[in-house]
Amino acid sequence: MKKTLLILVISLALVISACAPQQATLPPQAPAEVTAAPTQGESTTVPGPQTQVGPTTAPAGTAGEASIGDPYAPELGNTGYDVDHYTLRLSLDPEQTAISGHATIQAVSTIDQLDELSLDFTGFEIDQITSEPGGVSFSRPANKLQIDFPTPLAQGEAFTLEVTYHGTPTMEPSAYVPFVDSLGLQFDAETSTIYVVAEPDGAHYWFPCNDHPQDKATFRFELTVPEGQVGVANGSLVDTRTEVQNAFPDGRPGDLYIWEHNYPMAPYLATAAVGNYVRVESTSPGGVHLRSYVFPENQAYFENLSPTLGEMIDWMGAQFGPYPFEEFGYVQVNGLGASLETQTMVILSVSSGESTMAHELSHMWFGDWVSLDSWGEIWRNEGMATYVTQMWEARNNPDGLEQALQDWEQDIEANPSGYPLGSPPKMEMFGRDSYYKGAVVFHALRTEIGDQAFFQGVQTYLQRYGGGSASDPQFQEVMEEASGKSLDNFFEAWFE
Repeated sequence: MKKTLLILVISLALVISACAPQQATLPPQAPAEVTAAPTQGESTTVPGPQTQVGPTTAPAGTAGEASIGDPYAPELGNTGYDVDHYTLRLSLDPEQTAISGHATIQAVSTIDQLDELSLDFTGFEIDQITSEPGGVSFSRPANKLQIDFPTPLAQGEAFTLEVTYHGTPTMEPSAYVPFVDSLGLQFDAETSTIYVVAEPDGAHYWFPCNDHPQDKATFRFELTVPEGQVGVANGSLVDTRTEVQNAFPDGRPGDLYIWEHNYPMAPYLATAAVGNYVRVESTSPGGVHLRSYVFPENQAYFENLSPTLGEMIDWMGAQFGPYPFEEFGYVQVNGLGASLETQTMVILSVSSGESTMAHELSHMWFGDWVSLDSWGEIWRNEGMATYVTQMWEARNNPDGLEQALQDWEQDIEANPSGYPLGSPPKMEMFGRDSYYKGAVVFHALRTEIGDQAFFQGVQTYLQRYGGGSASDPQFQEVMEEASGKSLDNFFEAWFE
């Protein structure tokens, strides 16, 4: 995440590509068996495919924990299962804050005799939940969706949950993000757009999920939008259809945009945007496909910046290893005082420029490809992105890099925050230290072990933990391997 008050921005330029959607109609769905959503403390049994149980009593089951165990954000995530894939079908209209959604969650039990699990989910009315295998019952403790299986699942057993829901998203402040009023879906009436703000704890405000970076999955998005508008999400656009009949609950037709992202992604990095966009695209000299969605008045500006983005993404690939995903680009939004590193499709504020563009691109390696084991370690994401941005801006001026880092370090020493870098107060998670002190630590580490060991270590870190998450101790271990020396004293000096 990059706050625009920290960094100036230019946008990106690409070559326009018009989609040629074909006329189609969504296949009819079977009528849902709707049960009123329970309030907290109540539970509801929902019909589903049944598994026959023998006459003997089933063995006692084991409940997954309603926390993934992050000491910094213990309310997030859950244990007992691992999600492999999400399919999200959403009807989104910028003129209406009410939405309808259908989430298919394919997962695997990670413990034996799993008979109860939790998902992170806030708000909305649940119309139906089905499971394969067997029917389920559910309840809704605070910010969770608890699922109970009548027959426990074996360790390694695959299962699928389907959750149909509707309503107006709950709007409430995050304990970690003071500069936005709420997380989840954002509705901007001025530009008739919808977009998502979800870092760090906002994914579960728009779909049920295991909302922590430790549990990544692949995604498919089926976005139904008003006729003439464009639906944008992560990954690659694989299909578009126009004049879909009965696309919205009131019977209106709409257009359908289907996106697939077949790389592991943390739920907070998933995004969806709807607006009056044009698509501009190009290819970097190194062959990375670039596509962005911008407001029509910014089309020419983005096209003119295409060479800059191509050079930038290839330069980062040369430093840290090839770009890790299938495509990259930005989607413009208005009214947000920040930009977000949503995987492959960055949410970019219209007020942003080149430094923010570089910052969010660098997160594709640092934060997206390798994510955090604990949100308290946010310095590793934001510090490296800040450092890489300064490296990019001073790529032809090494003295400029040294001067910038010296200035930052002097400011940090003159104005200490008073809290540890590895565990900031929640409201300071995206504060100065996470960005600038984090960058100073990375530069000091590079000075301590030398360029060869530093870049070798960073590339090994990305290779070893790519597609998953890592901790501060794991990062230190990799850098010690690369340098052949203990770094205990170095890290203790910065994190005491």
